[in-house]
Amino acid sequence: MERLSFVLFLTFFLAVNGSGRGQDGSEFFSSLEKIIQTPSLMSTVACANPTRADFELQLFTRDNPMDPVPLNMKNPELDPTKPIIVIIHGWAQSPTAYGMQDMKKAYLYRYDSNVIMVNWQDLAWDYYPTAVCKVPKLAKMIADFLCTLSEIYDIDLETVHFVGHSLGAHMSGVAGYHTQNMCRQKIGRITGLDPAGPLFVDTERPNRLDSSDASFVDVIHTNGGFLGYLGNCGHADFYINCGSIQVGCTMPDYSLNSFMNLPMSIGMCHHMRSIDIWTEAVQTDNFKAIPCYYCPIGCPPVFSMFKTRTMMGERCPRNASGGYYVKTDVKKPYALTSLI
Repeated sequence: MERLSFVLFLTFFLAVNGSGRGQDGSEFFSSLEKIIQTPSLMSTVACANPTRADFELQLFTRDNPMDPVPLNMKNPELDPTKPIIVIIHGWAQSPTAYGMQDMKKAYLYRYDSNVIMVNWQDLAWDYYPTAVCKVPKLAKMIADFLCTLSEIYDIDLETVHFVGHSLGAHMSGVAGYHTQNMCRQKIGRITGLDPAGPLFVDTERPNRLDSSDASFVDVIHTNGGFLGYLGNCGHADFYINCGSIQVGCTMPDYSLNSFMNLPMSIGMCHHMRSIDIWTEAVQTDNFKAIPCYYCPIGCPPVFSMFKTRTMMGERCPRNASGGYYVKTDVKKPYALTSLI
């Protein structure tokens, strides 16, 4: 299943981006052939160590909501008395990619805060296994920066909230893991938005998002088993419409001519829906979740429909645990006033 998901993921990448950056079609399909024939998907993957120049931490505040300010240790615009929200984009994305700016604006509207967007787009456009290989290394560098920032400004990392999409979700988790080792502090919260699934199914916990990475980890699942991770990886895991296929995302016909559009349908809309859902959850407190002990397999939880609802979003209670089912509308606003 992981191999199929990954092949679809790469085909989707080619369909969306032509032949990619710096990679012609023959090279792509040669890589794809190796993946199909290789027993262990990561067995032949190696990557260079990224440097500090390979990513940028962009600071936004209410006083400066539009123009990114490169964050450094002496940056006077960082207010250590205000909450810190760190947003990390996914593979083949950037801080200006789909939904990222809307999420940033939603946070600045809701909180007078420091919003830091991690721009790692130069590495995010690498061949997917190479990008995956670099995630733990980048995460460790982010953790080191955060620990130094905490020491200089006397910042309690409990006030820090990471929000990561796809590979960015795992990067957030690994950064949280390393802050505990480097500066003996736990990040307050990590929200994973449909954490990437391909190449992470059998990954050990230190190299992927896990409930031990922060004081509270909540996860939004929208494309599990395809581009997203299928299964619990937080304290509270919210399965949107059962977590794999989203309402309102149309499927193409299955003719040969539409083959290249199939991965886009299976992945793009469903995988990116987690961004839209979370942005709305920042803007409103309207998402109610039903306990779903057997999610994602036993979904929807028909015997839990009358149990107490749990709020999904910024006001999700810290004692929330296990799986939850969230039904949505087919278009914005996605939150439903009734779950039955």
